[in-house]
Amino acid sequence: MESLLEHQDWKQVVIGQKKSKTKSPKTTKKKKDPENRKLLKLEKKAENDELKHDKITKELRTKIQQGRASKGLTQKQLANNVNLPLQKITEIENGKAIYNHKDINRIKRYLKI
Repeated sequence: MESLLEHQDWKQVVIGQKKSKTKSPKTTKKKKDPENRKLLKLEKKAENDELKHDKITKELRTKIQQGRASKGLTQKQLANNVNLPLQKITEIENGKAIYNHKDINRIKRYLKI
């Protein structure tokens, strides 16, 4: 049986060379692209617990309330007209809702604010 495998070459072959630990000055500089900067900024905020959602400003809340009142609508009627849940309108007017530009624009367009 040994005679069958004698023609095989069992030496280890290295195809690629290991990269040297010393790098040229050109490769050590990292390019700071805008995406990388955003990620670093976001990670820094996450570490410091500074991540918060945007809330609806008081001025916008009062404009929505006044616009709704000037048309003589209840929150429920406004919700039905702009095709949003009543709870969403209530949260927007109370300032508890997270800012969502699609919902706000829908309400603004309907109330012509």
